[in-house]
Amino acid sequence: MTALLAPALAGGVDLHPQGDPPVPLPVDAHEHVALRQVGPVHAPGRVRPGVGVRRLVILEGATNLTPEEGRLAMAFDYFAYASNMAPAVIMRLCPQHRYLGVARLADHRLSFTRRSVRTKTGVADIVQAAGETVWGVLYKIDDNGLAAIDRKEGHDWAYTRVSLPVRPEAGGPERPAVTYTVRFKEPTQVPPSREYLDLVIAAARERGLPGPYIEQIEATSGADNLAHLPTLESQHLSNGNPETAST
Repeated sequence: MTALLAPALAGGVDLHPQGDPPVPLPVDAHEHVALRQVGPVHAPGRVRPGVGVRRLVILEGATNLTPEEGRLAMAFDYFAYASNMAPAVIMRLCPQHRYLGVARLADHRLSFTRRSVRTKTGVADIVQAAGETVWGVLYKIDDNGLAAIDRKEGHDWAYTRVSLPVRPEAGGPERPAVTYTVRFKEPTQVPPSREYLDLVIAAARERGLPGPYIEQIEATSGADNLAHLPTLESQHLSNGNPETAST
């Protein structure tokens, strides 16, 4: 019998509210049920001694799931590094999301490699760069949230969805997370609109990204003569328009 597991949580879905790493539980492969454990768990280095841990292992065909458990069974870790870091933006896209904290992607840098057809200015991307770091925000989203972000980012034609290892700022090992990268990159960086850049900076500040990293974003050259561009309000309320959005 095959266990139905969240991609980033080998062994089951971790419902521990403090977000501690999962603790393996034995699974009876002959049962079509969700196995739960509640109570103190002693596992030095993995969970706090004596802390009650609720651990869920969902088996294929399980029929006794609560609505929350069913939603979390199909959950994904999502790494946002630009406008989707903003609480208002992610709330509109994924009302059922869970904020997991700040995280970093190693050996990549933030760049603006796609020219928006609508605004003629740059939108954010991540590109490989040895020794550099992209900071962002880690969310837990369900399959409906993933579909909404796919639409916003123009998955498979504007952006490509990829899985990359990110490390939570709060500590712990790297974990795979879904994120997006521009599919057809311009050969040189495309200056973003000042208004869009300010939104990314505001989101980074609100989420508490490191100060030196925010300063790097602030040093990005923005496009000039943008009076003809639509406002951010109209840009971000335009569902499924990847030309004005970034991840």
